[in-house]
Amino acid sequence: MSQHSPAINNEVGGFNAPIPSAPFLWDGDSWGAWELAVRYSKTDLNWHTSVASGVFGGQEKVVTIALNWYLNRDIRLTIDDNIVTVDKGIFAAPTRQNPNLNIVGVRRQFAN
Repeated sequence: MSQHSPAINNEVGGFNAPIPSAPFLWDGDSWGAWELAVRYSKTDLNWHTSVASGVFGGQEKVVTIALNWYLNRDIRLTIDDNIVTVDKGIFAAPTRQNPNLNIVGVRRQFAN
């Protein structure tokens, strides 16, 4: 397999980071590698709802949009936008609102 193509790891369902064919240069000759990623997840926040002492947490849905910039094989900059919606369901107390969040994160990562 070429060192420039992502390898699939079927044991955990992930991908290796891309390796830029030419690292970022300040003079503009190379911009490294860019990656746009989107992820959706849905989580059941309920626990033992068949008994009176159960937890009625509802459902949480998260859409994540990420932009990753691989300057070279060792440095990555990323910005993530997580759009979170929670539906508490019919058992939520009237004073508890369904929280909707927009979480933005920025990270730089060094590896070798």
